[in-house]
Amino acid sequence: MVKRKTKPTKSRKKANYRYGNPTRNGRNTVGNLYNSGLTEKVCGLTNPFCDTARGSRIPDDDSTPSVPITMRSTFTVGTNANGSAAVTVSPNPNAVFRDATTITGSVITTWSAFQGMVDYTAVAAQFQQYRLVSMGVRVYPIMAPTSQSGTMRAITSPSKTVNGDDLAGGFWDSVINVPVSDADVHFIAKPKGTTWKQYDTLATEASFNTFTVLIKGAAVSLTNGFTVEVVMNMECLVKIGTIVSSIATPGEDSSPATLQAAAKVHGKHTGVHTGGQPSMFRTLGNFAKEALLDVAANAIPFVGRSVAGLFRSPRRPQTIMDVD
Repeated sequence: MVKRKTKPTKSRKKANYRYGNPTRNGRNTVGNLYNSGLTEKVCGLTNPFCDTARGSRIPDDDSTPSVPITMRSTFTVGTNANGSAAVTVSPNPNAVFRDATTITGSVITTWSAFQGMVDYTAVAAQFQQYRLVSMGVRVYPIMAPTSQSGTMRAITSPSKTVNGDDLAGGFWDSVINVPVSDADVHFIAKPKGTTWKQYDTLATEASFNTFTVLIKGAAVSLTNGFTVEVVMNMECLVKIGTIVSSIATPGEDSSPATLQAAAKVHGKHTGVHTGGQPSMFRTLGNFAKEALLDVAANAIPFVGRSVAGLFRSPRRPQTIMDVD
């Protein structure tokens, strides 16, 4: 007797809808871009003080072997008999810093000669060309708290200030006034024009904006009243025959999304931050995430902005794309 095969009975399962936070590693969604490590790469281009910036290179279509280096220098500034001082910082490793020698009111009558980064000679011996990845300046008082008086005026401009400039004017990219007491001012240089990604000789000024600080009403005749810290993250081309030529590696993989997001972050930030490093890191990190979402939204026609809006919301209903 042959037994007939019976068909298995069909069963149905009731759908179970859940609500909660988005899946951390959702596949095939905008979240992939949001959580793919691009945030750190954007911060490396827009926050020169962060750990990610050290070793960062520009992710464009230039594959020339290069070496990323970070240069740091510290300068001190005193005040004159009227309690005034002024400094300007230029995006040039060979001529990066100078202070005012004569100040009349808010007019800088004369500036001192530019000084280079402390390690410039050693760098110039190994590398022949560079391009600036990011640059930052920090200015803060170092006198006793009871002697911290006066105001600090921070100015950004597309070109460095010269003799005769009146720093009290308002025709600058941005101007911020803060009290000297507990001041901790950070400047983040912004690229200008379309040539900032080109390599140039080490003694050449990069296509970035500049930073100037005017101090008024501070304690008089100080030898060292303020500290100016300068950090330059650079991508360099080695000299043929030097010992470092063997460590150069091909340029970063091209990432238009990273460059677009970095440009958006620079556009949102004034370039000067007065709240200290913790709040600056938080602000720039949030800008980087928002910028990446904007880039992702623009890359997906019609629905991109709606999807990006979901990721900006703290909580949203889970969708079929969140199911592993």
